[in-house]
Amino acid sequence: MRNLALFIFVFFGAQAFTQVSDAYIRWGDKKLSWEDFAGPIIESSEFDALTYSAISLEFQGENVTLEFEIESIFDPLQSWKKKGVNTYILHHEQVHFDITEYHCRLLKKRLKKHRFKSFQTVESDIQNLFNEAYDKANAMQDKYDKQTNHSLNQKAQKRWNKKIKKLLSKTSSYKKARFVINIAYLL
Repeated sequence: MRNLALFIFVFFGAQAFTQVSDAYIRWGDKKLSWEDFAGPIIESSEFDALTYSAISLEFQGENVTLEFEIESIFDPLQSWKKKGVNTYILHHEQVHFDITEYHCRLLKKRLKKHRFKSFQTVESDIQNLFNEAYDKANAMQDKYDKQTNHSLNQKAQKRWNKKIKKLLSKTSSYKKARFVINIAYLL
């Protein structure tokens, strides 16, 4: 029997953190409000607001069982807004958080279906799947901002609103943060 330690991955942009703070807002707890954007404002930015969201992944293993807790989180202390923002821009920022949640769900799906090759590769397999999800989420975030011109293109914004709502609906069976998988086939 092999025991695995507890591992935590949280990535915000290029920074990695090792612990999920209680100050973070978990996706699904509530819709974002402007009061949640409490970080220092970057006055020199051409943008009106910034959403700092990430996928948090914790796992531990014992014997042939891997237990996961994976969720999308929003960091209020890194997220900011300038004066004069409105609810339309807030909704644009909420969709950024929703995109993070969508990729969080895709990661859960991939982990549940993944066939680990050995106990020795569990950690690296999980890290690789996490990195792929992170890269795909960032690519979609960039595409979203480019196509909507950071919310200025209202037609594109409406298309993205519908698209993300549909993608979240299609992946609703992967909403649950905690799950367990059995890797007994490795024995």
